[in-house]
Amino acid sequence: MSNISRSNNDVLVVQEKPEQHRFEATKNGVLAGYVEYNVLSEALMFTHTEVLEAFEGQGVGSALAKHVLAEARQRGSAASR
Repeated sequence: MSNISRSNNDVLVVQEKPEQHRFEATKNGVLAGYVEYNVLSEALMFTHTEVLEAFEGQGVGSALAKHVLAEARQRGSAASR
């Protein structure tokens, strides 16, 4: 599942990278932030969130949080941090 949002000519895309156990946010094709996770029997445990300094204050962290929580709900998993 990916989430795409556009504002002012900027394109923010959030995609899961299951082989790396993380979700990545790219802005205009450049890595802007990520959330790492572990898969538990009935939950996704989010272990680390990072927004790269150049993208701080641009809504990247909020977009990542919304996306990963929606993904956990869609899978029927609890979210844990």
